[in-house]
Amino acid sequence: MGHYALHQADGTRMITLDQVWLHDNYDADMHVHARLELSYVKSGSGLYEIGDRTYELKKGDVVLINNTEPHRIVIRPNESLCNAVIHFEPEWIWNTERCDLDYRFLHIFFERGPLFSHVLDRDNPATAEIFRMLENIEKEFEEKKDGHELMIKVGILNVLAHIVRCYDYCKTETTKSMPMWDVAMMATAASYIKEHLSEKITLESLGKLVNMNPSYFSTRFKYYNGLSPMAYITEQRVNRAITMIHNSDKNLTEIAFACGFHHMSSFVKAFYKVTGNPPSFYRNKEEK
Repeated sequence: MGHYALHQADGTRMITLDQVWLHDNYDADMHVHARLELSYVKSGSGLYEIGDRTYELKKGDVVLINNTEPHRIVIRPNESLCNAVIHFEPEWIWNTERCDLDYRFLHIFFERGPLFSHVLDRDNPATAEIFRMLENIEKEFEEKKDGHELMIKVGILNVLAHIVRCYDYCKTETTKSMPMWDVAMMATAASYIKEHLSEKITLESLGKLVNMNPSYFSTRFKYYNGLSPMAYITEQRVNRAITMIHNSDKNLTEIAFACGFHHMSSFVKAFYKVTGNPPSFYRNKEEK
């Protein structure tokens, strides 16, 4: 498995790319990732079960999954599959200082219409072009040339814009962008969460921080991030823990407490929920 990641200045992983090779009789458990997913099949065949839908996979397919949908890949006897998977946070798209980017890039994940398909239509000529865009993003991850971080972000935005434009997958009445005020409030809350991960963070304290009723704040936060504030906090703690596992010699217990987990059982449970793997899975896994 090849693994690549881009980080913020504080070490938080904002986007990752994993190349996964799966072989016959592979049968994963249904799981949910706390990040948005774009994946593309590089070779082979298999099944992708997403919620109550099942899709046949083959080379050239592009798949979209949001951060609340249970999913799994099944490889039947005598089959194999090479899949490249990109995970990123909604915040990586909308949280910019000048707000040059808006919420419409995320409509394909959060504002879906009745014709939506998790696997892009193979007969649409845009699908092959989007597949090539994703391969170019993978090349940027691998080569790490000057400005590769910018090229990766531009590439993802280009993919999302093409999907919104070329497929009838979004609600036709959805044209709204993210107001500047909401950007400021959500960015303030997200920054506070990341700066206080080792501490107790409550919905009430977050609502007070941005001068919102806690219930209303929770609704707005989930609208833009796909996750409730509490689920987002768990996801951030797990991502911080992964970074520490890669970059420090601390043992898992020390890392758990440093990231706001006060019991190892809750630490392990959170890892399985967010990543589908135990914390120990990342101890000897090289991050590029």
